[in-house]
Amino acid sequence: SIPALAQDIATSTLKTEPAGRPFAFKGDWKFDLGGGNAQEGKDTWSAGYLYFHSNLDFKLNSHMKVHLEPMARLYGGRAQERWDDDALESRAGLSDGHLTFEPVKFLELNGGILSQRIVGEPMLVSGLRVFAGAQAIAKAELRDFTGRLVLQQVVPNSYSLNTEREKQETLPWFKTQHAEIDGKHFGWLKWKAKGGLYQWSDIPSKVAFESIRQGNAGDNATVPTSRFYYGHQGWFGGGEVCYCDTSNVNFIADFSRVHNSRAPGDAADAQMFGFGPKIRWQGMELDLRYHSYFIESDATIAAYNKSRLGNTNRIGEHLEATLHFVDQHFSIYGEMYKAKPINTRDVEQRNMEQYYFGVETDYVSF
Repeated sequence: SIPALAQDIATSTLKTEPAGRPFAFKGDWKFDLGGGNAQEGKDTWSAGYLYFHSNLDFKLNSHMKVHLEPMARLYGGRAQERWDDDALESRAGLSDGHLTFEPVKFLELNGGILSQRIVGEPMLVSGLRVFAGAQAIAKAELRDFTGRLVLQQVVPNSYSLNTEREKQETLPWFKTQHAEIDGKHFGWLKWKAKGGLYQWSDIPSKVAFESIRQGNAGDNATVPTSRFYYGHQGWFGGGEVCYCDTSNVNFIADFSRVHNSRAPGDAADAQMFGFGPKIRWQGMELDLRYHSYFIESDATIAAYNKSRLGNTNRIGEHLEATLHFVDQHFSIYGEMYKAKPINTRDVEQRNMEQYYFGVETDYVSF
């Protein structure tokens, strides 16, 4: 999961008149060039990568548009691992691709392959995951507040051979319902909060097999018979507060939590808190952020949450530094992750360390 920096997105618009109907296009792109190193027990890898991402919007009429996010990840490096892992596999495709219908200004309906960045909780599901399904998003704006309600029902990606299942398996689902609200007050206080519900259901045996060796509790003797000990249904929430005035030093603190109501108390929770300054001087911004976190074994499905956190059954810390050259429209960043298993019952997990360094551009218009 390459870090995404929040920037103002510049776009260009081209208009044509096919068959007498208005048609509009706008788009932007960025790239990220970097490298990393990771170690977990005897498993090690070192690699360089190039990441390209683009946003494309095609407005079909006043109520409908198509949104596409073409992407490519190219890797080169060396890996030594205990089992097959596609983490360093070069690939190209869509990180989002859906049709939007907006019957009224405050409501949009989306259908297609949907980025899970919208959930905004990497301890629950990685923002790099793209699932097929549908969303409904209601939006509201007041003088000092903005908010939205997001409902989605999607099918988690998986692929199983006949030898990896005992029978025809039920279609899996990931369902979330959450609300977000943010505000700005006194000219210096910015804040946002979110909360919602989630449910994973009918997860295939192959995904269960992979998840159990990545932290979940269950029986994974063989792929066709792998089963979780507990279900995965609960709630998530969190927020962020920023002292953001016009001075050269601002301060940000954030907090998030996930709870699985189907698991026992020592396996059900994930929690993260972080803080750090954002310092501006001479056309540059330095953003420093420290996070401490834990993810108990069954807070979520291990195979689908953010792998850099170590999946589940982990306690660790994350340090990130980003230097943004505002006028030159690029950033230099570095990240460090360190984590160890919470419960050592699972011999597949070891203490892990990961490091990433790179250069990332701002989004620019076509």
